[in-house]
Amino acid sequence: SILNLAARTSVVKYTAELPETDQDSLNRLFSNAFFINVCMGLLLAVILFLLAAFCQDLFTIEPAGVPRARQILLINAAAVILTQPLSVYESLLFGFQKYGVTSLVSAIWTVLRNAAIFILYFGNGSILWLVWAEVLLQLFRFSVLALAARRRYPFIAVSWRRLDAGEIKKIFTYGGWSVVYTISLIMVYQGSIILTGILLSVAAITYLQIGYKLFNLVYTIALNLNFAVLPSSSAALAAGDDSYLRGLVISGSKINLSILLPLTISVLYFAPQIIGFWIGPQFVAPSMNLSRLMLASWFLLAPPMFLTQLYLGQQDIGRLARTALVGVILQVGLAVLLGSYLGLPGVALAFALFYGFLALGAFFITTQKLRFSPGLFFSRVLYPAYGTNLAFAGIMALFVFYVGQPGNITQLLVIFISALSLGVGFNLLLNARAEACKVSAHIISDFFMVFRQVTCRNVKQ
Repeated sequence: SILNLAARTSVVKYTAELPETDQDSLNRLFSNAFFINVCMGLLLAVILFLLAAFCQDLFTIEPAGVPRARQILLINAAAVILTQPLSVYESLLFGFQKYGVTSLVSAIWTVLRNAAIFILYFGNGSILWLVWAEVLLQLFRFSVLALAARRRYPFIAVSWRRLDAGEIKKIFTYGGWSVVYTISLIMVYQGSIILTGILLSVAAITYLQIGYKLFNLVYTIALNLNFAVLPSSSAALAAGDDSYLRGLVISGSKINLSILLPLTISVLYFAPQIIGFWIGPQFVAPSMNLSRLMLASWFLLAPPMFLTQLYLGQQDIGRLARTALVGVILQVGLAVLLGSYLGLPGVALAFALFYGFLALGAFFITTQKLRFSPGLFFSRVLYPAYGTNLAFAGIMALFVFYVGQPGNITQLLVIFISALSLGVGFNLLLNARAEACKVSAHIISDFFMVFRQVTCRNVKQ
């Protein structure tokens, strides 16, 4: 997934920088990106073939289940050879900001996929049927996107004569730094969970892993939104188009806040009642306090963090990735040091300090580039965004008080979706900008991706 994200981010950025009429440059970029994804697909297929050949030695599988395990791995190996190159067409559409097509296809694919999984699961279908459904629907998704891209841009074609070492290096360099940046953020979450387990118990790790999955709901949206939509929007701008870029900053920051606030409300109020009985009440309070501090630090530092995504599109990602890597090293060192003296509050403090370091560093780096003064940012983004969302939080608090404490995951999801929908709607009504509508359209498709990751993956497990 991280390798795919790296390739996708590069293609999105460099596609957005080119005009749709520059056929020669687009074909050169597309051909080189297609070649990279073919190589990536073959590499993944070889790994899956090796796993299939040695699965009995590598995994704990009963002898009767070995043939089926090999079949599953070989089916996925064949699928990845086909789907990995086709994914370039999706990146092309993202780069040209054709979010309507990608959102519609993603929604249809996810509904079909969820339906197939639940029908096969509750109908006691074979796991091989489940794998075939997964693979065929994935192939369907990328094929439809490829056809849509070919219809809109019929001049796009793969030409091996256009392969260029410099172009491949450019794509790899940007993608590689995006991998460093992504892994740096992931290391923070996992490092905090591991340190919490050392200070508490294995049961507390279970709780925080569940909290991490809730955390990952927004993180999934952030990856798709911030690594696809925002870099393409900012990369496509003319060098002097500061007014549009500032509008994108203002609208995007408010939408990010609308996503984070409902998640924070949901986790802070409902998570203990839903999952506390799984690990025992003695571990809920300290684990919950850590989760609250983590979420609060993320929520408060969200607007400066948003600027990092514009930085992905406006400049080389290397400087941002190096900042994130230094922040991770500082965070791990501080977490060990403060955790040994202060316990859980020390781990949470280190987590907050990491986000503060990364957010402020990216904020000052990016504002220099965008000529976006701190005063303008706080007056145009922070004040109205927090004002809107705090008013909305009051409405949600009354709703929660009226409904009472939910006792199952269904009610939590209903409240969370309602909160998120209303929050985004509020901000779109107050900021009716074209770029905000584009971003919100993609958020809708990301919602389907969230349900795919949470519901379907858990059912399969």
